[in-house]
Amino acid sequence: MARMIPNQPHPDTRSQAELRLFEAWKRQLPDDYVVFHSVWWQIRDTQSGARDGETDFLLAHPDFGILIVEVKG
Repeated sequence: MARMIPNQPHPDTRSQAELRLFEAWKRQLPDDYVVFHSVWWQIRDTQSGARDGETDFLLAHPDFGILIVEVKG
């Protein structure tokens, strides 16, 4: 079972697709995966200053690297 951070979906998550994917990854991915849900990010843009946003999931694996997923539908 994958390690989920946080342990449960954020209470404000309204997307049923996102909730289903959270539960599927939690149950089906092996133990060496870490799945971050609702990840906020910030970058420094030289033209417009700081920019920020959020991605639905960031999956991390020690051998395969990271995968960022934005859920649609």
